[in-house]
Amino acid sequence: MIVRVFAANSFAYNLSLLKGSLAALGISEGTQPQSVTNMPDTSLCTCSETGRVFATTEAARTSENRFREIQDACAAGRVPELRRGDIIYIGTELYLGHGRDDFRGGLAEVSEVRQDVSKGQPTPFVRVLQQMDTIHNWKLLATEQKELLQRHGKSWAHPDPDDRPEFNDW
Repeated sequence: MIVRVFAANSFAYNLSLLKGSLAALGISEGTQPQSVTNMPDTSLCTCSETGRVFATTEAARTSENRFREIQDACAAGRVPELRRGDIIYIGTELYLGHGRDDFRGGLAEVSEVRQDVSKGQPTPFVRVLQQMDTIHNWKLLATEQKELLQRHGKSWAHPDPDDRPEFNDW
């Protein structure tokens, strides 16, 4: 008998606590939760090329256009000038002796563009947010964009460390 009374009191307390929590969130008894059909449509604010979500439809369309502009220029054999925030493809890097630095290629956001020298010639180099400790030769990378698109599609670049001791002995 005591167990039943305790269980009933515990249930009443939990129900009261739940009602209080819902009231604090502005949900009262009898209100219906927002249905899925009433949820905002984020597909209108999503860049179809990269999958990034933006605050406005206009920003998403601008992102799509800029991405296509870069990819089209690369496909035509040009090296388009990049700016911070542009999206490009970078390749995968796998290491036998220091697997902790393994990196999977894909889409990446440009965080820095600078001119440096490669083979005695001024050359654009880029750094991306997904791999901040590496500078990429954009002139070489631009020629690989079509192949990297086919290989990675809409996947984003990311670290993929292999911490097994046999791959980290250097």
